Amino acid sequence: MNEIEPDFFMTSSEDDNLKRTRKCYRVKRIRANRRDDYLLIQVSPPFMDSKSGDSSDQINFLIIASRHKGVSLFSIREWPVSVYVLRALIDNPERRDNLKDSELELIGWAEIYSSQLSIY
Repeated sequence: MNEIEPDFFMTSSEDDNLKRTRKCYRVKRIRANRRDDYLLIQVSPPFMDSKSGDSSDQINFLIIASRHKGVSLFSIREWPVSVYVLRALIDNPERRDNLKDSELELIGWAEIYSSQLSIY
């Protein structure tokens, strides 16, 4: 069985909870009150929230946004890209195009890379 190639890879040099390298697949653009440039991604392996203490609490979808002004996730010109990583506080975020700020939680900072090789 052939695996679909990821769109990019994510890891963090600043946040232990996000340090593990994950394959990322673009799902869609999401809008919220403060920003209209969030990107919903599916991650593999799933994110495990160490704060919850529940090992069954796997998060397959995360939301990212560029950390730096003038940098867009929808026309990436230079890699790596520093991003905010958020999770949706609602079920099935992939079914919505707009979220309220109160439905998002910042979980850390990370970097996205065009290939796994460029991380090392």
